[in-house]
Amino acid sequence: MLLGDCRGSHLDVILNDPRFPGVDRRQTLLFSATFPSDVTQLANKVLKKNYVKVSNGARGRANTRVKQVFVQAEGICEKNDKLFAMLEEQRDRLAKDGAEWRTLVFVGTKKHSDFLAFSLADKGIKAASING
Repeated sequence: MLLGDCRGSHLDVILNDPRFPGVDRRQTLLFSATFPSDVTQLANKVLKKNYVKVSNGARGRANTRVKQVFVQAEGICEKNDKLFAMLEEQRDRLAKDGAEWRTLVFVGTKKHSDFLAFSLADKGIKAASING
C-alpha cells in the first residue's frame, strides 16, 4: 500500500522517477473512503486537472441506507463474543425470513481481518477478509 502510515513517501519516489509517465501520458485512479486534506493535495498532484470525483453526495456523513451501530465491549474476548452473537442473529434471521443483511466489520490489521474471517466461517457465517 503506497499511502499507508508514511503517506506519500513511497509515492513521491515513484512520481519523481524520470521513467514514470507524466500526468498527461497515464491513467490514474485514486480510491479513498475519506478525502482528508493530504489526500486532496495528492489528488491535485497526481490526477489530471479535469478529474472526476464520485461520492455519495453527503460530505462527511454516511449513506442514509447504512445503519451504524456502536456496541461497547471490554476486551477482545467480549468484543468477539458480541460480534459473533450479532452476526449469528443476522444469519438466523436470514434463514427464517429471507431478510438479508450485509455487515462490514472494520479491524486494525490484515492479520486480524484474516483471523476474524476464518473464525466467522468456522461458526458457519459467510465472511471475506478485504484488505488494503
